[in-house]
Amino acid sequence: MDAKSDETSKGFFINTVLENGPWRKLIIFVGLPVVISALYFGLMASDVYISFCKFSVRSAGQTKASTLGELFSSAVSGTHAGDSELVREFILSRAMLNKLQEELLLKSLYSKPTVDFVSRLKKDCTDEEFFDYFKSMVNVRVDAPSGVSNLEIRAFSPQDSQLIANHILENAEFFVNRLSHRIQHDAVAFSKKEVEEAEGYVSQANNGLWSLQRKYHYLDPSQSTGGILSLIQELYSKLIGAKIEFQQAKAYMRENSSDFLAIKNKINAINQQINAHEKLLIGESKRSLAEILQEFEELSLKKHLAQEKLKVALAGLDLARNDAQRKSKYLLRVVEPSYPDEALEPNFWLKISTVFGVCIVGYAVIGLLISAIKEHQF
Repeated sequence: MDAKSDETSKGFFINTVLENGPWRKLIIFVGLPVVISALYFGLMASDVYISFCKFSVRSAGQTKASTLGELFSSAVSGTHAGDSELVREFILSRAMLNKLQEELLLKSLYSKPTVDFVSRLKKDCTDEEFFDYFKSMVNVRVDAPSGVSNLEIRAFSPQDSQLIANHILENAEFFVNRLSHRIQHDAVAFSKKEVEEAEGYVSQANNGLWSLQRKYHYLDPSQSTGGILSLIQELYSKLIGAKIEFQQAKAYMRENSSDFLAIKNKINAINQQINAHEKLLIGESKRSLAEILQEFEELSLKKHLAQEKLKVALAGLDLARNDAQRKSKYLLRVVEPSYPDEALEPNFWLKISTVFGVCIVGYAVIGLLISAIKEHQF
């Protein structure tokens, strides 16, 4: 009778504690979630394999390093966190998701029937759900001081995780190359336009000179003018000689003699030649050579200025190309995507500890709130 009464009293105590004490609530709100979590993570949860890789966006034209330490420093020197952040945003964008879906059928990799129902992507998921799921499986962290980005890809097989990582890096490289090409194009576009305008001015000046030369049959009016002036000087010298000869002949020859008339005709012919060449220079009815020379000099000056402008524009284009080459960027793979040989998730004890901690803290907070409300009511 005593033993039976002891067992009865113990059962009554346990029931009283469970029904009226805090243990019942603790078991329901803490113990039950921990047990469910342990069953899921221990028996049902699919293994998650993580492929790790590192990359950096650097600029071209940097000096090569001589030691391994300098090589690593050079690999990340000159990089800007902004460049890596830009690549990070591209990796986590819908554009990247669409490329992966097109290349790998990414949705089918994450919706395999072998994956547990909690971790598996629904086959009939919306685009927004697919995008959120993708961002939960891809993680990119940027180390601001060095500019090195750490990429982590989660998948349910080691092959899939490494494959996805490789395709992400390939698309990121294409993105950086396209961005670099755009930078180079924008940098030299203005200089190219200046060169084209200068070439147009040179061509216009050359056409003007050629038209002038064809119109007046002068290759170089300045040389023609110099030749005519020299010829006029020579004619004046001959005229002076003829006049001296005329004065000498006048003393002993008759004015109607053939020799005297020949000398006189010679003087008249020289004067006619001088007048004709002077008219060619200064002009009367037609355009004079001086006017043609003035127009030729103006066109020659325009051509010279256009050629100088073309030289400056070409020098600016070379400078812009060199500067664009120094600013060109490319993606450097610091560490290739790894092939995970074991599943790193789910970490059973970490998950259980997390669930237990969250539940116990939530239970305590809710209990304190309820107690405070009851005290306030009384």
